[in-house]
Amino acid sequence: MMVGNPSSAAGSRNAELTSAGPPSELRSNLWAALALVLLVTAFLAPWWNRYFGGTLEGYFPYYGAELNRGEAPYRDFYLHVPPLLPLESEFVERWTAHPLIALRALGGIERILLALALFVWLRQLVRGTLAVTATIVAVALGSTGDTEVLHLYNHQSILWAVAAGLLASLDFERPRPRAWPLLMSGGAAALALLCKQTTGLGAFLAVGLGLGLAWLGLKGANVSGRAAAIWFTGAASTLGAFVVWLWSRGALAASLQEIFLDGSASKGPLTALAGRALEEPWSIAAYRVPATLAMVAVLLGLRALRRGILQPMPEFAFR
Repeated sequence: MMVGNPSSAAGSRNAELTSAGPPSELRSNLWAALALVLLVTAFLAPWWNRYFGGTLEGYFPYYGAELNRGEAPYRDFYLHVPPLLPLESEFVERWTAHPLIALRALGGIERILLALALFVWLRQLVRGTLAVTATIVAVALGSTGDTEVLHLYNHQSILWAVAAGLLASLDFERPRPRAWPLLMSGGAAALALLCKQTTGLGAFLAVGLGLGLAWLGLKGANVSGRAAAIWFTGAASTLGAFVVWLWSRGALAASLQEIFLDGSASKGPLTALAGRALEEPWSIAAYRVPATLAMVAVLLGLRALRRGILQPMPEFAFR
């Protein structure tokens, strides 16, 4: 049987997090963040020169070189992904003497930033040691690919997706959400979509719809509508800037064809793509242990909700 109410539970949680006083709380979080950075850096260090990915580390620098020559993506050369990573590669190609090394360093920095964003988000819910432990486990499980390189659109898209969720959750305890976190959250979700179709679209829908439903449960239709409008303004303005850029290069129609039709078709039939997330964790031996642990965690969470250990607050569900 549930006890208490969401608002009182949120207040008590915040009181526990800050009972040691703001300076002590800040110090503790900074030390935890520093420990996290060191641990993630140590985990990623063996990747620095593990191998050369002839495809993943080859064609994105090639796309960057083509952009440096003034070529338009999608129109002058085929590109099966959204433009953000090729543009980042173009920037690195232009401003660094050793782009391969710079891209690997940038990939490592992005993964460290992803860990920090996840830690800050988790820290809103649990104590620092649990947040650090959960983040390290997430980084380890999310970096198990045998053929991954450090600088890759998968993790770049996840970084922007987590940033979008974190920014969207900052103002749940306020009577009315501020505009800037929601604008930045919408922009970050749009950047996730501009990195990779699948991850980005999932983040875009999950954060946008989840945020609206969370605010609807917390404050009602008026505040929820305002929050959703601000969030979609940030997303639309970011996407709009890239649409205008592609249109000015005469590549807008070709980009839609290559990203959403040709790129998706390369993954196989839509039915197989939809069922892959349910099939692969059990059909591939390397995924079975993490999938089992995830299933146990879900079942324990549902049991905790049923017994009233966790409150089913809208903001908790969103986070």
